[in-house]
Amino acid sequence: MSHLPRLTRTALACALAVALPLAAALAQAPAPAPAAEDPSARIPTATADPVQAAPANPAFLTGDQVTTILRARGYTDVSGVVQEGDTFRIPEATRYGAKVQNLRIDALTGQPREQPMLTQAQAIALLRDRGYAEVSEVSREGDLIRLRGVRDGTPVELRVDARTGAVRQ
Repeated sequence: MSHLPRLTRTALACALAVALPLAAALAQAPAPAPAAEDPSARIPTATADPVQAAPANPAFLTGDQVTTILRARGYTDVSGVVQEGDTFRIPEATRYGAKVQNLRIDALTGQPREQPMLTQAQAIALLRDRGYAEVSEVSREGDLIRLRGVRDGTPVELRVDARTGAVRQ
Protein backbone atom coordinates (compact mmCIF):
# COMPACT_ATOMS: atom_id res chain seq x y z
CA MET A 1 0.00 0.00 0.00
CA SER A 2 2.97 2.32 0.15
CA HIS A 3 2.17 3.65 -3.33
CA LEU A 4 -1.18 5.07 -2.12
CA PRO A 5 -1.33 8.66 -0.87
CA ARG A 6 -1.56 9.12 2.91
CA LEU A 7 -5.18 10.33 2.68
CA THR A 8 -6.23 7.21 0.80
CA ARG A 9 -4.60 4.91 3.38
CA THR A 10 -6.25 6.85 6.19
CA ALA A 11 -9.63 6.69 4.45
CA LEU A 12 -9.16 2.96 3.90
CA ALA A 13 -8.28 2.42 7.55
CA CYS A 14 -11.38 4.36 8.64
CA ALA A 15 -13.58 2.43 6.22
CA LEU A 16 -12.25 -0.86 7.56
CA ALA A 17 -12.79 0.22 11.15
CA VAL A 18 -16.46 0.78 10.31
CA ALA A 19 -17.00 -2.07 7.83
CA LEU A 20 -15.42 -4.94 9.76
CA PRO A 21 -17.72 -4.72 12.80
CA LEU A 22 -20.74 -4.38 10.51
CA ALA A 23 -19.70 -7.40 8.46
CA ALA A 24 -19.20 -9.41 11.65
CA ALA A 25 -22.65 -8.37 12.88
CA LEU A 26 -24.22 -9.46 9.60
CA ALA A 27 -22.37 -12.77 9.76
CA GLN A 28 -23.93 -13.43 13.18
CA ALA A 29 -27.49 -12.84 11.92
CA PRO A 30 -29.52 -16.06 11.97
CA ALA A 31 -30.24 -17.68 8.62
CA PRO A 32 -33.90 -17.64 7.53
CA ALA A 33 -35.81 -20.80 8.33
CA PRO A 34 -36.12 -23.12 5.30
CA ALA A 35 -39.52 -23.53 3.70
CA ALA A 36 -41.52 -26.55 4.94
CA GLU A 37 -41.46 -28.24 1.52
CA ASP A 38 -37.66 -27.92 1.27
CA PRO A 39 -36.19 -31.45 1.68
CA SER A 40 -33.02 -30.02 3.20
CA ALA A 41 -35.15 -28.78 6.10
CA ARG A 42 -35.32 -32.38 7.40
CA ILE A 43 -31.56 -32.93 7.21
CA PRO A 44 -29.87 -32.09 10.51
CA THR A 45 -26.80 -29.88 10.18
CA ALA A 46 -24.02 -29.17 12.63
CA THR A 47 -24.07 -25.69 14.12
CA ALA A 48 -21.19 -23.96 15.79
CA ASP A 49 -21.75 -22.63 19.28
CA PRO A 50 -21.58 -18.82 19.20
CA VAL A 51 -18.63 -17.31 21.01
CA GLN A 52 -20.88 -14.68 22.47
CA ALA A 53 -24.66 -14.53 22.61
CA ALA A 54 -26.28 -12.10 20.19
CA PRO A 55 -27.08 -8.74 21.77
CA ALA A 56 -30.66 -7.93 22.78
CA ASN A 57 -30.82 -5.30 20.04
CA PRO A 58 -29.40 -6.79 16.81
CA ALA A 59 -28.15 -3.34 15.76
CA PHE A 60 -25.83 -3.20 18.79
CA LEU A 61 -22.25 -4.36 18.48
CA THR A 62 -21.09 -7.30 20.57
CA GLY A 63 -18.41 -7.08 23.24
CA ASP A 64 -15.99 -8.92 20.94
CA GLN A 65 -16.63 -6.41 18.15
CA VAL A 66 -16.02 -3.48 20.51
CA THR A 67 -12.74 -5.08 21.62
CA THR A 68 -11.67 -5.47 17.97
CA ILE A 69 -12.52 -1.84 17.21
CA LEU A 70 -10.58 -0.62 20.24
CA ARG A 71 -7.51 -2.66 19.29
CA ALA A 72 -7.61 -1.08 15.83
CA ARG A 73 -7.59 2.32 17.56
CA GLY A 74 -4.44 1.60 19.57
CA TYR A 75 -5.96 0.11 22.74
CA THR A 76 -4.48 -3.00 24.35
CA ASP A 77 -5.19 -4.93 27.55
CA VAL A 78 -8.92 -4.39 26.98
CA SER A 79 -10.82 -6.42 29.56
CA GLY A 80 -14.06 -6.47 31.46
CA VAL A 81 -16.22 -5.16 28.60
CA VAL A 82 -19.72 -4.71 30.03
CA GLN A 83 -22.81 -3.53 28.14
CA GLU A 84 -24.97 -1.02 30.00
CA GLY A 85 -27.94 -0.14 27.79
CA ASP A 86 -26.65 1.58 24.66
CA THR A 87 -23.11 1.89 26.03
CA PHE A 88 -20.23 -0.50 26.58
CA ARG A 89 -18.11 0.28 29.64
CA ILE A 90 -14.51 -0.87 29.82
CA PRO A 91 -13.18 -0.48 33.37
CA GLU A 92 -9.54 -0.40 32.30
CA ALA A 93 -7.50 -0.55 29.09
CA THR A 94 -4.17 0.71 27.78
CA ARG A 95 -3.92 3.21 24.92
CA TYR A 96 -0.48 3.61 23.39
CA GLY A 97 1.17 2.68 26.69
CA ALA A 98 -0.98 4.77 29.06
CA LYS A 99 -3.73 3.37 31.29
CA VAL A 100 -7.28 4.52 30.52
CA GLN A 101 -10.07 3.92 33.02
CA ASN A 102 -13.84 3.83 32.63
CA LEU A 103 -13.85 4.03 28.86
CA ARG A 104 -17.41 4.32 27.51
CA ILE A 105 -18.20 3.19 23.94
CA ASP A 106 -21.41 3.76 21.96
CA ALA A 107 -22.96 0.29 21.40
CA LEU A 108 -24.32 1.26 17.96
CA THR A 109 -21.30 2.99 16.43
CA GLY A 110 -18.29 1.77 18.40
CA GLN A 111 -17.21 5.40 18.91
CA PRO A 112 -15.96 6.52 22.34
CA ARG A 113 -18.47 8.64 24.25
CA GLU A 114 -15.52 10.70 25.47
CA GLN A 115 -11.87 10.08 24.87
CA PRO A 116 -8.94 11.71 26.63
CA MET A 117 -6.46 13.56 24.44
CA LEU A 118 -3.22 11.79 23.60
CA THR A 119 -0.21 12.74 25.68
CA GLN A 120 3.24 13.31 24.22
CA ALA A 121 4.32 9.82 25.35
CA GLN A 122 1.25 8.24 23.70
CA ALA A 123 1.89 10.11 20.43
CA ILE A 124 5.49 8.88 20.42
CA ALA A 125 4.34 5.29 21.11
CA LEU A 126 1.75 5.58 18.31
CA LEU A 127 4.45 6.58 15.80
CA ARG A 128 6.84 3.86 16.98
CA ASP A 129 4.01 1.31 16.52
CA ARG A 130 3.72 2.56 12.93
CA GLY A 131 7.40 2.04 12.16
CA TYR A 132 9.00 5.40 12.96
CA ALA A 133 12.31 5.54 14.85
CA GLU A 134 14.07 8.28 16.82
CA VAL A 135 10.74 9.96 17.56
CA SER A 136 10.84 13.19 19.59
CA GLU A 137 8.39 16.01 20.23
CA VAL A 138 8.95 19.38 18.60
CA SER A 139 5.99 21.29 20.02
CA ARG A 140 2.30 21.18 20.85
CA GLU A 141 -0.20 23.51 19.19
CA GLY A 142 -3.69 23.03 20.62
CA ASP A 143 -4.88 19.57 19.57
CA LEU A 144 -1.81 18.94 17.38
CA ILE A 145 1.44 17.41 18.60
CA ARG A 146 4.37 18.09 16.23
CA LEU A 147 7.00 15.37 16.24
CA ARG A 148 10.15 14.41 14.39
CA GLY A 149 11.12 10.88 13.50
CA VAL A 150 12.90 8.70 10.98
CA ARG A 151 11.22 6.24 8.63
CA ASP A 152 13.14 4.09 6.16
CA GLY A 153 16.22 6.23 6.84
CA THR A 154 14.43 9.48 5.96
CA PRO A 155 13.86 12.18 8.61
CA VAL A 156 10.24 13.37 8.69
CA GLU A 157 8.22 15.90 10.61
CA LEU A 158 4.71 14.77 11.56
CA ARG A 159 1.62 16.13 13.24
CA VAL A 160 -0.53 13.89 15.43
CA ASP A 161 -4.09 14.94 16.22
CA ALA A 162 -4.27 14.47 20.01
CA ARG A 163 -8.03 13.89 19.88
CA THR A 164 -8.17 11.23 17.15
CA GLY A 165 -4.64 9.89 16.78
CA ALA A 166 -4.62 10.80 13.07
CA VAL A 167 -1.10 11.26 11.72
CA ARG A 168 -0.28 13.87 9.04
CA GLN A 169 2.96 14.85 7.39
